[in-house]
Amino acid sequence: MNLIAYILTHALDLFFPKFCLLCDTKGVYLCTRCQKLKLQVQSTQYCHVCLRETGNPGILVHPDCRKITCLRGVFSVLFYNAAAGEILHQLKYRFYFSIAADMSKMMRRKFTETVLIPGIQIDYIVPVPLHRRRYWWRGFNQAELLAHEITPDYLKILQRVKFRHPQVGLGREQRKASVKDIFVVRPGWNVQGKTILLIDDVMTTGATLEECAKALKAAGASKVFALVWARDPLENN
Repeated sequence: MNLIAYILTHALDLFFPKFCLLCDTKGVYLCTRCQKLKLQVQSTQYCHVCLRETGNPGILVHPDCRKITCLRGVFSVLFYNAAAGEILHQLKYRFYFSIAADMSKMMRRKFTETVLIPGIQIDYIVPVPLHRRRYWWRGFNQAELLAHEITPDYLKILQRVKFRHPQVGLGREQRKASVKDIFVVRPGWNVQGKTILLIDDVMTTGATLEECAKALKAAGASKVFALVWARDPLENN
C-alpha cells in the first residue's frame, strides 16, 4: 500500500469507522464471532439439481441429474439465512462495497478447494453480468466485486441482452421464464473447449446460472461450474 492510499484508508476509518453489519463490533464489517455463530457454512457437497448430498467431494452432480443441467457443479460457501441476507442487502442496496472483500475471502477458500478436485482445471473466471440499465442504476455489479477479490484476471465474457425486473417473490417456473435466453457470449470471445467458473452472490433456483451456462455451452465451452457465496437451502434447484 502506498503512502497516499495508507493515509486515505486511515482517514476513512477515522471519520467512517467500520462496524460489523451483524452485531456492531467495531473494526470490521463481518466479525469472526458472527461468521461462526450466525452464518451457516455448507461443509458438504450437494448436487445442485436435486439438492441431495453427492456422498463424495469429487462427485458434483448425480449421473441422472446431469441430463437436465448445463452446469457440471455448483460450489457454495454458505446456506442462505437471515444473516447472509442482511449482508447481501447491505452490499447491494446500502453500498457497503468493502464487505465484498470479507465475502470473497470465504469464496477464495472454497475456490482453492475446488481447483484441487481431480479433473477440474479452470480456464476463465466469469462473473454473472447485470443488464446495463441495472448497472447504471446501481453503479456496480456485486458479482464483479466478488470475482475481482478472487482474481483481478476475471473476464466479462457474458452479456445480459434483455432487461428483466428483479426475481424476488417469483416461483421456480417464473424465474426460469424470466431469464430465458437473456445471456450471450460477447463478440470476439472464443470459449471453445474452455472450462469456465461462473461467480455470483446467491443462488436460489439456479435459473440464472443455468442460462449463463447454456449460453457458454452453445458457444463451445467444454465445462461450466459455478461458485456462489450463498445458496437457498429450501429450493429444489
